[in-house]
Amino acid sequence: MITNHRWRGFVIRAFPNLRYRLNLFIILIISSLIFLNSCNSGESARYKRIKTAVDKIWLIDTHEHFIPESESLESEPDFFSLVIGYLQADMISSGMSNDELTIMLDNKKPGEERWKVFSTWWENAKNTGYGEALQVTVKGLFDVDEINEASFQEIDRKMRESNKTEGWYKHVLKDKSHIDVSIVDPLGEYAKPGTYYPADFFVKVRRFDNFITVNQNGITAIETQYGIKIKSLTDYLNVLDMAFNKAVNEEGIAGIKTGLAYSRKMRFEEVPQEVAEKLFLKVMNSPKNLSPDEFIQLQDFMFHQVVAFSEKYKLPFQIHTGMLSRNFRPNPIENTNALHLSNLFVKYRNAKFVIFHGSYPYMSELSYLAKHYPNVYIDMCWMHIISPSASKRYLEEWLLTVPSNKIMAFGGDASVEWTYGHSVIARKNVTEVLTKMVNDGYYTESEAITIVEKILRTNAIELFNLEKTDNQWRRAR
Repeated sequence: MITNHRWRGFVIRAFPNLRYRLNLFIILIISSLIFLNSCNSGESARYKRIKTAVDKIWLIDTHEHFIPESESLESEPDFFSLVIGYLQADMISSGMSNDELTIMLDNKKPGEERWKVFSTWWENAKNTGYGEALQVTVKGLFDVDEINEASFQEIDRKMRESNKTEGWYKHVLKDKSHIDVSIVDPLGEYAKPGTYYPADFFVKVRRFDNFITVNQNGITAIETQYGIKIKSLTDYLNVLDMAFNKAVNEEGIAGIKTGLAYSRKMRFEEVPQEVAEKLFLKVMNSPKNLSPDEFIQLQDFMFHQVVAFSEKYKLPFQIHTGMLSRNFRPNPIENTNALHLSNLFVKYRNAKFVIFHGSYPYMSELSYLAKHYPNVYIDMCWMHIISPSASKRYLEEWLLTVPSNKIMAFGGDASVEWTYGHSVIARKNVTEVLTKMVNDGYYTESEAITIVEKILRTNAIELFNLEKTDNQWRRAR
């Protein structure tokens, strides 16, 4: 039998270098851990430096539909106002019925009944980008860590109080979000030329879709608005030119916008003017005789005219592509792919086409378009809350594919409150992407910070030719 003492002696004699090797192995392990820790500390410090640079930037918010604050004060927002639109779409997607939706959004129903519906579907939807946006919003604006049966009442009370007096827009957009100016696309009655948007907060874009979707009622409304009798397509085009001129010189618009992706395929073929003239006269005299294809032809012709006027007046053209808001939109999503617009990019080389929402889910196609065509720009408005992960993946791809002056990385496209939450998520995504790209060796830290300033601020200022004087924003002359 071998005793412990004799066994130890045997091991030492058999393996004379074992102790040395064990000690060396331990030293190597400790050194590696120290090295890895120092690397992690370095990367963490880099993230903090880039985050500091991102957080210091006063954003140019490229797209909103805000109503004027004076109008907002007349509404009665509550907790469930924060659910309308985006988050309700995810709840419907998860199975919420129309009857449940009606209860949840009915402000005459007891709060407890509405909460019961909300809480059921919140469990399914809070994992999404929209769910994250709501949680970030209530945390940042109302100091609520978790949305639950008790806290929703606190949020509800604070929402009601916040909208009672003027100053909420300033608190949210300036003090909390650090947004220097928002490019607002007014909808409905707020799109009227006389609607006031203070220039220290907003610059406007204007839609001309009412000219593109030619119909008798629309023509009559245009005649009334501009005080001109329209008898021919030539008259109609002259009024369109007048409308552009007034929008630029009287309203001070910084660009134009179209939302036709909600109703049709985004392919606009060239149509001879003599063909369009005949179709226009049909609309004037016997619109029932026009076939759907003929209406599309006339729209195609008019869309080309609007693009041509955007060139003439040097106005960037914001184009909705990709994702459509809400559920069960009748227009097939494939109709919204920005690839359909390529003939316009070739023909109107001095126009500036701003492709909205990263063309989600057609981001790869947009990579090609923005890389190949000098007149195509990427706008990530709405995208960070549609899919935070896709936003990060494709921001990295676009930065490695497209010149950095052609990317705009933030537009809220939400309510005032949600724009705050969206801005927080966008800043986080941009910080993470640029830190990763520095760590991967693509950029120096200094280069990354320069890119951050461009994609969150200066690119939009230059594209829309904006200037700020005495704290008032406007399109430079």
